Amino acid sequence: FKLLILKIINISLKYGNSHYSAYAYISYAQILCSLSGKNNTAIELSTLALNLIKDSENSELKSKINFIYATYISHCFDDINNSIIFIKNSINYNNFIQVSNSFSYLIIFYLIRGENLDNILNESEKTVNYLNDDKNTASQYLPGLQLISTLKDYNGKITLYKDSFNENFLKIFNPKQDLEAIFYYYFCRSICSVYFNDYQNSLKLFENSENILLLIAKTRLFPEHYFFYSLAITAVF
Repeated sequence: FKLLILKIINISLKYGNSHYSAYAYISYAQILCSLSGKNNTAIELSTLALNLIKDSENSELKSKINFIYATYISHCFDDINNSIIFIKNSINYNNFIQVSNSFSYLIIFYLIRGENLDNILNESEKTVNYLNDDKNTASQYLPGLQLISTLKDYNGKITLYKDSFNENFLKIFNPKQDLEAIFYYYFCRSICSVYFNDYQNSLKLFENSENILLLIAKTRLFPEHYFFYSLAITAVF
């Protein structure tokens, strides 16, 4: 994949840019943010990619580029408010999988920003109704929505949150191919454990997340993971 991206970039530099060059530029920017820390170059490539698709009528391409920027790049140098704008722009209602992926991050971005839980659930209603039409591809967002719903409906019982996260959720994902979705599940469940002061259980969940972190691209969830992980460690030890 990386060689293909570089090949497209070389062709674009030689013969000129097209809308599809934007995907190569944004993908290379993602690689730089994840592996090399060359954020200044990533900023330039991301800006170029976003400018190239401004006038494009290809909604799927625009959706993918906005998603990559919001999820894998913007956290390196942009604030959460701009990340939310781009992740919302990536929601393409012609693609179930893209909507599910974008929506899963939008939920957590709202939580990071400190959005009112009622507002999150109300804004989610349209998307949830859309995703419920496809039981196979609409699953990734569920842990995030379960996290918000559990925090909203908490009635004082410490065991309530445990009933909100079903381990069967993991069975629909391939442990070799769907690592990001699996990490998302552990991320949502572990921080929920911290909120409910169940620190011992949260440590086990964080350990599961740790085993995945090095295998997936960096996102804004990474610092959140380590923040809540540190809270759990401090509480236990």
